[in-house]
Amino acid sequence: MLKKDIPVSDSDREEFTTLTLRLMDVMVDFSLLTLKAFQRKKKSELTRSQIEDVINFDLQFRIQQIQDPEFMDIIRERVSEHLLEN
Repeated sequence: MLKKDIPVSDSDREEFTTLTLRLMDVMVDFSLLTLKAFQRKKKSELTRSQIEDVINFDLQFRIQQIQDPEFMDIIRERVSEHLLEN
């Protein structure tokens, strides 16, 4: 389905934007947690280059996690359950 084929109201668009910002906040939280773990293991401050490497590693890991078929099945199941409840 193409993006242009999806009818989106202004309120829907605002909600998509809000959810995108929440997703970004969650990704930041994941990266910060991963950075803390790496820093504890290293037992010293990370360099700017190391910080960027850890963030890139974490983002790639999250992308792989989201693309995992089992993860996708869980999301589909939860969405279906939510629809049935409402």
